[in-house]
Amino acid sequence: MKRNIFRVMAVAFLAMGMALTSCEKEPADNNGNNPGGNNGGGNGGGNTPTSTIVANTFSTPVVVNSEGSVTIEGNDLMIAAYSGTALLEAYGGVNILTTAGVNDYDKVICLNEGEEINASGHFTQDDSADLYSEGGYSAWANKTGYAGISFKKNGQTVYGWVKIKFDASTTTVTIYGYAYEATAGKAIKAGATK
Repeated sequence: MKRNIFRVMAVAFLAMGMALTSCEKEPADNNGNNPGGNNGGGNGGGNTPTSTIVANTFSTPVVVNSEGSVTIEGNDLMIAAYSGTALLEAYGGVNILTTAGVNDYDKVICLNEGEEINASGHFTQDDSADLYSEGGYSAWANKTGYAGISFKKNGQTVYGWVKIKFDASTTTVTIYGYAYEATAGKAIKAGATK
């Protein structure tokens, strides 16, 4: 009798284990918000948090040839573009990934897709940064790239990017969209949207 009870219990535990195993292996929807998904995230699949990237690609790009701004989660990234010079201005809550200038404006770093934006960068805040200056800084001249940004969300710093094109012949700045990693302090790669 004891032997039969033991067998029944063993079969029951085995069945429960198989059910748990098959649940863990169910395909995920890969939407980036599923903690057990195949996106490498979630505490169900390890200790790596799920990506929480918020992306906004503008259906109509914002074109600035004098002054303008782009609002990112209630914060403004201001842009000034005049003959021979273009600036990103960090007066509206968005900080800009730059070189550390000496006796001059900091320079907006032109990132390629896949380059990481994180806390180790130098972020200009409450100041202007050169996107282009004729005869001075030309990393953005006639190029499309990514500017790294940071700003406060719920009192904590988050990192992101803004896709920008600069036309040196017309001194025009075009903004295509932005994305940021909503998890405070977590790095993001330029161009990443999920």
